[in-house]
Amino acid sequence: MIKLTLFDLGETLVHENMPIPHAVDTLELISAFTTQDGAKLELGIISNFGNPEDIESEEEIQNFETEFASILKNAGIENFFQPFASRVTISARAKALKPDRAIFAAAAARSGVELSECLFITEDRDHLEKARTLGMSILGFGNMQSDLPEFSDWQDAPAQIAKIVTPDHDQNFEKVLTLRLKQQKGIGNFKCLTKGNAGFRGQGTQLLQLVRPELGELSGAFIEMPVQVSVHCDADGRITSTEVDEPANEDINEAFSFVQNLARRGQLNTCGAATKPGETHAIETDANGRRIIVRQRYYNQ
Repeated sequence: MIKLTLFDLGETLVHENMPIPHAVDTLELISAFTTQDGAKLELGIISNFGNPEDIESEEEIQNFETEFASILKNAGIENFFQPFASRVTISARAKALKPDRAIFAAAAARSGVELSECLFITEDRDHLEKARTLGMSILGFGNMQSDLPEFSDWQDAPAQIAKIVTPDHDQNFEKVLTLRLKQQKGIGNFKCLTKGNAGFRGQGTQLLQLVRPELGELSGAFIEMPVQVSVHCDADGRITSTEVDEPANEDINEAFSFVQNLARRGQLNTCGAATKPGETHAIETDANGRRIIVRQRYYNQ
């Protein structure tokens, strides 16, 4: 069972001390992953930073760790690997360079896990192959053109990590689907209801634009509507197709009536001012300029 995912830093998560595209989003997503037994999946860093042969004191080791912590901070990823003493292992501290077994063993020990409970991700093929001989699970970043499991875009990494960490459960993959459906299809709050060979079937929400003259100034505003969603994925977990059942006319008419009633009863804040007593909904404008009717609170006499 995988309990700890270890990342290489240079040319895996960062390039010239800046995050590689989509790496931070991936860290954000998988930081919410759980293990097969429901515990939090821990994230760690393992890096060749400081030549052990040149280090003679604990003070030098601490200086290297302070410098490395600054690199993580400047890249905006330090919060994913806390506490530092448990989640970050550099060669200066381990007194060994990758791919020596000693540095991998040190990283595992600092997090209180076994090597067999670690997933290691790097762009270095030799390091991956050595990690595999140590009983670790591996995943390569880049086009290695080998039989090793790999990905070339960090957007594709969460699905593959989910399959490795929880091969018998879908809780992590559902998190991946939820984010991808939001990003690619504008479908929010996805909840998987059934799974089959053809993919996943569930329910989500999608914005519906209300365009009717009788709504007056509210015409053109959007409201969230529940939709049924079917998702098909390839072997690596990438979404290949999505089918959305459009809301029935009856549901659309009900949404129009609902908004009209909100306005008539004084429950809809349309001016952007502070919510007044009795107002339960408000119109908010998103980054795309869409006016969206959102619930602020439940009605209170």
